[in-house]
Amino acid sequence: MPSVAAVSAQTSSQTLDRDAYVVKPGDNLSDIARQHGVSLDALIRANPQISNPNLIRPGEEVTIPTGAQASATAPRTTPSSGATPSPGSVSGSGSTGASWPS
Repeated sequence: MPSVAAVSAQTSSQTLDRDAYVVKPGDNLSDIARQHGVSLDALIRANPQISNPNLIRPGEEVTIPTGAQASATAPRTTPSSGATPSPGSVSGSGSTGASWPS
């Protein structure tokens, strides 16, 4: 069983993996996450005090996850296939009679 000192040290190191940000007028969680290079999911999980992620107020303190919390949940920026089909290049088994404008 770990000692109280060991548990305190572990808790302190977890606290150090976060930064604080003070909300400014016009801010939203999506923009804050993007500006700090973390996913929106990670930002929401790091801020359980925010009951409605769509409603934050200027002056409110938002915790920005860093280190493992941020990198483990960072958004993927590369599409899985890298190719986007163009109109008319997708084949199907049926036809609706619709066509893409030229």
